[in-house]
Amino acid sequence: MNYFIFIKNGIMYDSRDYGIGCGGFPDIVIPRKRMTIESLPGRSGSLTSTDDCYDSYTKNLECYMEDDVYKDLSWLSGSGKLILSNELEREYDVTLKNNIELTQIATYWRNFILNFEVQPFKKSRDKYTLIYREKEFAFRIGGNARALPIIYVTGTGDIDLTINGNTFKIKNLKTTIMIDSELQVAMEDEENALPKTNGDFPELSPGLNKFRITGNLLNIKIKYQETYL
Repeated sequence: MNYFIFIKNGIMYDSRDYGIGCGGFPDIVIPRKRMTIESLPGRSGSLTSTDDCYDSYTKNLECYMEDDVYKDLSWLSGSGKLILSNELEREYDVTLKNNIELTQIATYWRNFILNFEVQPFKKSRDKYTLIYREKEFAFRIGGNARALPIIYVTGTGDIDLTINGNTFKIKNLKTTIMIDSELQVAMEDEENALPKTNGDFPELSPGLNKFRITGNLLNIKIKYQETYL
């Protein structure tokens, strides 16, 4: 039986617990890179440019209910994480797009389609945490796309965090700063610390990542998930 898991607000909903199976899964696709094609006067052909970002896409799941017993489907709404039984080691960030009443479909026809808007990158379900006290170190990560980590830097004063040659500057650190590269926020003691920072938010690349830190560092904690197209 094909099935899916939908995680919303920290609660995991397994479709099998609601008698819901899937007839099949759509093909695994690589999201489309966002590109601009422009024709220039006096020039043959066209000019193509990209910002190296990818578009979201739609994934449709054909579902059925095994019996005639009505089960509450109100959990099938909103945004969350989607896990498919043919890719149990990965999770997708999704939003359910259905603009019809799921309860009526399941009650009267027993078959329905779920339309998910899928963000372009999927992540490993495994979450990794690394802690270092050295000012220079390196480690390897899997995946085939950049990972956006959460980094905790503990120290005092001005600190430069350089990853693979790219530097993120922190000014006048008092204790610990939390840098969330996905949400693009920085917090120190529950206060906005963005004004104390400068530079592009840190990223991790598939393969080897080299760190170099200058300043009065006590330790650095790095949390990430492997990321895939």
